[in-house]
Amino acid sequence: MTGVVQYWHPIPDRISNTIVVAVPVISMMKMKPKVLLIYGDALPPFQHIQKIINTYNKYFLNDRENGVSADQYYEIWITVRHTGRSGRKQLDYTPTVPVKIAFLPRFLAIFEALKGTVHLCQTKHEHPTIELSGMEYEGYCYYLDNEKEKIIFYENLWTKVDVQEDSEEALARLITSCHE
Repeated sequence: MTGVVQYWHPIPDRISNTIVVAVPVISMMKMKPKVLLIYGDALPPFQHIQKIINTYNKYFLNDRENGVSADQYYEIWITVRHTGRSGRKQLDYTPTVPVKIAFLPRFLAIFEALKGTVHLCQTKHEHPTIELSGMEYEGYCYYLDNEKEKIIFYENLWTKVDVQEDSEEALARLITSCHE
């Protein structure tokens, strides 16, 4: 399997304390990472997201068995941001899923058909911090994969701005707009 980082993981026999078999473990290191950002006040249940992840994991495992290289895949990190006023249980982890580059449009279309707004983003992000009236505020900024825009979040507020715009200034405008 070219393009795949492979190492062997030993499986010990607990009774004889010897190595019974060694199985190959495939690292996702050769995959290019991307972030799938899903946000809005109405979002799909985590069970739906997990079902999609499981399906694409099966595709990856099948391709891996047939010798398809991991460098033909994106490693998609799924980030969910609830912007509604009602509470929503958050995940304690970032789900990841391997998606074949050729299947990315279909993968995105599946999520776009669900509730919420969907954007493919770079892994590059920032945490703009500002001080207003003696209080410090920290936001979260995602850079869209189109390299033209970024989305800045503060709690349940968000704004989309040009990538060249200063993130701290955009965060300040976002926060002050909700206090007017």
